Amino acid sequence: MEWSWQQALQLSSVAMLIYLYGFYTITNSLPITGHSGSILVMGISRLGVVGVTAMAITSGFGAISCPRSYLSFFLRPVGESEVQALEKQLMRTMEMIAAKKKRLLASKLELARKSRGAGSSSGGWQDKVGG
Repeated sequence: MEWSWQQALQLSSVAMLIYLYGFYTITNSLPITGHSGSILVMGISRLGVVGVTAMAITSGFGAISCPRSYLSFFLRPVGESEVQALEKQLMRTMEMIAAKKKRLLASKLELARKSRGAGSSSGGWQDKVGG
């Protein structure tokens, strides 16, 4: 079917009027401040509200869809040997932390003992600070 340019113009004009009417009725209920009466200002503000809403919807969809689709790349079966190796590493780390806490407590006790012993001596502040 071959269309003449007049028929194409008429059809596109009708489609544009239907689109504008639908856009107006959808955005008519939006709380837009500054009704200045100008059709251009009202249209731009409505287009801004609809644009921000569309961006929020697509952003939310992408935030959920992308990790869900890429999750399969990171899921792999974990063997028993890997679990045991990580448990050993965790135990070594816990033992190292316990040893460091013991050394810290011992040094605090030693410092407290020195400060009690140094408080009774007649030395100056340099002896107390320097040890």
